[in-house]
Amino acid sequence: MVSPFFEIKLKKEKLLVLFAATILITAVGKDLLLAEIKDYSFYLSESILFETFWLLFIPILIWLKPFVTSFAKQNKIIIITLLSISHIVLFSIWVFSISLLFFAHTFKFLWLISDTALDHGVSCLLIYGMAILIFQKRKPIPVETKHKLPSEKIMVTHRNRKFLVDIGSILYIRSETPYIALVTSKNTYLYNSSLKAFMLEKASDQFIRIHKSTIVNIGFVTSYRSRHNGDYDVVLNNGTVLRLSRNYSKQFKSVFS
Repeated sequence: MVSPFFEIKLKKEKLLVLFAATILITAVGKDLLLAEIKDYSFYLSESILFETFWLLFIPILIWLKPFVTSFAKQNKIIIITLLSISHIVLFSIWVFSISLLFFAHTFKFLWLISDTALDHGVSCLLIYGMAILIFQKRKPIPVETKHKLPSEKIMVTHRNRKFLVDIGSILYIRSETPYIALVTSKNTYLYNSSLKAFMLEKASDQFIRIHKSTIVNIGFVTSYRSRHNGDYDVVLNNGTVLRLSRNYSKQFKSVFS
């Protein structure tokens, strides 16, 4: 049985391929239409090769997204210009190489750079400029906390051995009926209790309910971001992402108000 993670990943890959194919077909169709209107020769192989210019945005934007926060304090105009120049140069290298290997004639490298810059330079600047603005608006909201971690310990059993676990080391707790799972940075321990009982008997104000099946230790929360459907993603300092239900979001936000 395929796990939900791989199903989501496969779905994203299929959508990406479909999106790329749509761009390419649309661009080639435009070339064919212009050739008919202006009455000049149309070569499918050349059209496909030159329209891959638009496909190059996909890998570059995917690479760019994680680095957007580090660009925030720098000159955006310089960054956008460098990205556009890199795009044009990479595309020119690609077309030059393919024409050299597979075409009857080879496109001159310098001509490719100048022609691409004239035809698509403005498009590059606009697309990369808009992408950086969009990525920056969607970056996680930083969260600062000054809560002290609780120091009480509880006894748990793991692989037939008993351990004392510091409650303050618990990242989050999830429901594993009829138990609860105490998740730390090292292990996950099953504990004979319920989320409600844990909150009443063991937890301090350090722990907050964020979902009907999840409690989080806010001392390990580094940021949260909207899912644009009323729910949020809570990000922990080890990279774990937990869902914050809209039913618990008001209480969660009040801690940081």
